[in-house]
Amino acid sequence: MAGQLGSRANHNARSGRGPISDQGPRRARRRKGPVDAGQAVVGFENEAAPRQSGWVECARQSDRSSSHCRRWARAGTRLPDPKGRVKDNHDRECATKAISTVFSLPGKRLMRLGRTVTTAAETTPEEEVPAGSGRDAEGALKARAARSSLWSVLGHAGSTALGLIAFVLLSPLLSPADYGLVGMAGAIANFLSVMGDAGMIPALVRSTGIDEVAEATAFWLAVGGAGLLATVSLIAAPILGWFYGDRHVTYLAIPLALSFLFAVPYRVAFAKLMRALDFKTLTLRALGANLVGVVAAWIVARLGGRAWALVTQSLVTFFMQSLLFVMAAPYCVKLRVFSRERARKLVDFGGRMGAYGVSLALSRTGDSILGGRYVGPAAVGIVGMGVKLVGMPVQRVSNALSNVFLPTVVQLDSDRQGWAFARALRLTGLLIVPLSLGVFAVAPELVALLPPRWAVLTNTLRLYALGSLLEPIGCYSLAILIAHGRARSLLRLALILIPIGWGGTLLGVWGGRAEWLVVGWMLWSSVNALSMLLMVCWRLELGREVWIALSAPLYSGAGMVLLVRVAVHVTGTVGRGVGFPIGLLVGAATYGAVLATLLRHDAQRLFEFFRAAVPRRKAAPVEGGGTTSP
Repeated sequence: MAGQLGSRANHNARSGRGPISDQGPRRARRRKGPVDAGQAVVGFENEAAPRQSGWVECARQSDRSSSHCRRWARAGTRLPDPKGRVKDNHDRECATKAISTVFSLPGKRLMRLGRTVTTAAETTPEEEVPAGSGRDAEGALKARAARSSLWSVLGHAGSTALGLIAFVLLSPLLSPADYGLVGMAGAIANFLSVMGDAGMIPALVRSTGIDEVAEATAFWLAVGGAGLLATVSLIAAPILGWFYGDRHVTYLAIPLALSFLFAVPYRVAFAKLMRALDFKTLTLRALGANLVGVVAAWIVARLGGRAWALVTQSLVTFFMQSLLFVMAAPYCVKLRVFSRERARKLVDFGGRMGAYGVSLALSRTGDSILGGRYVGPAAVGIVGMGVKLVGMPVQRVSNALSNVFLPTVVQLDSDRQGWAFARALRLTGLLIVPLSLGVFAVAPELVALLPPRWAVLTNTLRLYALGSLLEPIGCYSLAILIAHGRARSLLRLALILIPIGWGGTLLGVWGGRAEWLVVGWMLWSSVNALSMLLMVCWRLELGREVWIALSAPLYSGAGMVLLVRVAVHVTGTVGRGVGFPIGLLVGAATYGAVLATLLRHDAQRLFEFFRAAVPRRKAAPVEGGGTTSP
């Protein structure tokens, strides 16, 4: 074995093959010269290496196959990839582990959250890291991510509850026409707000650090961008009034345009809190701002303000968000520390992300324009009800978890990002799959509980339930691509999705039914999510482990659907309201049994993840040096 290793190294040296450079994530770079075992990517140079039997286990837990690690341990050097791609840091660590074992180099350490791999020969006493420090840092990051995930989910649930409370309080005081006027007046402002929300915050979150220069630069860029968007909205206000033939639309559109300026201060503070994974502060202050906005709207509505109550709610909410977020995370706004170089980087990435958001919104406007014109308002209403019952809950859960995933994944190297991506998809699938496929299973019985005019909703619900399974894939893939700065690729994808989205709408118009509109949405959603997933797999060099992570929850959910339908047929409650609780109980029992048996390890990980979200009180010290539990 030693002879094979030595000959392999000499062949590499003669052919000019050296260690792989870390510059450039995908392509191998040739470099002449000897191979050093202390470098980040290591190869064998010594033909007199002692003979070793067996193979070396990977230094860190991973989903990669054992044959992959075994190949590295046998060769001990870089194996040429037929596609010319550079193996990732996982492979470098496998090679380093193999060489450390063969040459008996004790004390080799791996920086679990970094890219540097060193040996004991390179490590000075001052550089030594306490045992378990990397593991402790990773454990602390996992605990913060768990707490943030819990708070993010609670925040989305609280926002939904506040929306329902606001509707209950304001609906007796306002008419549907008031809601319609505000919707028409805010058509341009809502469309342009996508650009502001999609650009600056991700650009700050993915940056290496947020110092005073970055804060001041981002703030003044936000001021300039908000001024531009507000100006466009003000110019569009009289045009909207002329288009709709109602001057009240113009009067309402003018103050709504000022909401861009009210939202400027909160963006930098929001990015700082998000990057610090302080979602508790984000959630509580956002809920407080929304609550104040609801109270202000109710007061104006009681005074007879009608549609102006909704405008007041929007402006007060933005103002309170800016005030509360800046109080929680103050930042520098000095114009003299403004950096043109930082501004160029932020505009380069944030501008593309803003254009991505606008293009994505354009690709889905066909349903509201062509669908309402040619299919009819009844079909659009059925589609909207399907979104509320299935699409909205799944989207809120996925967005809540992916909002935490983005600031977490930027702190990991490429190896841990791939591992975290596969693990997040699998664990989120444990939550999303029973929700989506459960609705698919009991859709006829659920619709039976609604008034008879909603009887045509069954097929729409089932289609939305199947399409919503792709929502977590799209959210997590988007977070990975933002962390890697792939704004240009995302913009290209969004531009491609515009004709696909409108083609799906034309398919719905051709079918003339709500189900065909949902089929068009499923086509658009599938292309969007799977395209981003393929980009992530190419970027992180992921293989079948991603598909394996997705398969187990899907197989379990399919079995649950089969047993639910069998139970409903056996009890003779098909299409009846009494069959809904029966299907619900059978589905919950089936999926619970699967979690307790086939997926018990995943269920345990999910339980431990959310258990880490609960802060533990430290043991109180007692006399004699011991501790006692509180």
